[in-house]
Amino acid sequence: LIATLSNDKFDASSIFVSNPVNDVLSIKGLTSNIKSISIYSLLGKEVMSKEISGASSIDINTSPLTSGMYIVDFKGEGGNFTKKIIKH
Repeated sequence: LIATLSNDKFDASSIFVSNPVNDVLSIKGLTSNIKSISIYSLLGKEVMSKEISGASSIDINTSPLTSGMYIVDFKGEGGNFTKKIIKH
């Protein structure tokens, strides 16, 4: 059985991700269903990961990352979704 994302469980439209990013990635509008956030290079390598414990917003220090495009993966109950960001 494959669980699909339903709007009431995992509403990605409420999540705001600062973009482009300088040294801090700000994420607001998180729901309690989201358990972790991972950042991947375009080659698929995980470069950062952060566990979330019910916070509605989070700031992630991205200063160690080089400039370029990254994929932010939100994992939670029932699935995950991604957003692209640009790091300056």
